[in-house]
Amino acid sequence: MERLSENALHHFLRERGLKATRQRDEIVRALREAGAHVTVDELYRRVRRKNPNLGYATVYRTLRLLAESGWAAARRLVDRTARFERQV
Repeated sequence: MERLSENALHHFLRERGLKATRQRDEIVRALREAGAHVTVDELYRRVRRKNPNLGYATVYRTLRLLAESGWAAARRLVDRTARFERQV
């Protein structure tokens, strides 16, 4: 799947009847800053530092949406834990 810009990601969300929320934007920003191969737990801890009200399920669902859109990719490394990396 081709790599998506942030605007294309917002378009992807709108096509599915989902909103481009501040929380999702914070998760995208944290993933971008984290670099490669971050787990859901690691990303959750990063995002919670800036937004303590953000829930684990929101991070998980957003990462799944990012992977579906092509904006991020899920990888299983040696420890078999799913790790995510941004594609753009």
